[in-house]
Amino acid sequence: MDFFNFVAQISPLAATCFSVGILLLLVEMIHPGFGVPGITGIALLFLGVFLSARTWSEVLALTLIILGLIGLALSFVLNSAKNGYLSKKLILQHKSVKESGYVAVNERGDLLGKEGTAMTILRPSGKADFNGEIVDVVTEGEFIPAKTPVRVIKVEGSRSVVRAFDKK
Repeated sequence: MDFFNFVAQISPLAATCFSVGILLLLVEMIHPGFGVPGITGIALLFLGVFLSARTWSEVLALTLIILGLIGLALSFVLNSAKNGYLSKKLILQHKSVKESGYVAVNERGDLLGKEGTAMTILRPSGKADFNGEIVDVVTEGEFIPAKTPVRVIKVEGSRSVVRAFDKK
């Protein structure tokens, strides 16, 4: 019991450093950002240890106590982030589904099989004209000169793959 007597003799300034340091670390765990609260909290904890410990054994004991408190706080924050208050703040609860009108990619399935003209050199990407509609297209790797007739052979989302063909 004599080993932990120094805990009862900690000065008010050191106790304030410990309390504010733990609080700032908790703030950093809940609202991660640039690290200012976390770095300040660690500095205050070091200052508290420096102000209160007189021997290396006291430094070790205070360090273990601080690490235990930080571990408890971290387990609380992680549990809250998984199941509690923080999960409602950190995890998006709504889904962006197609049925609600959300479209991530403009599907261009209507272009499949259409014939047009390469407006630019396709090496392998460029622009093609399909009856007045300018579309970004790609080839399968081959070089297609401008003003060459092209046909859409595959559509993958907004990616339209074309191939040159002979108009007859």
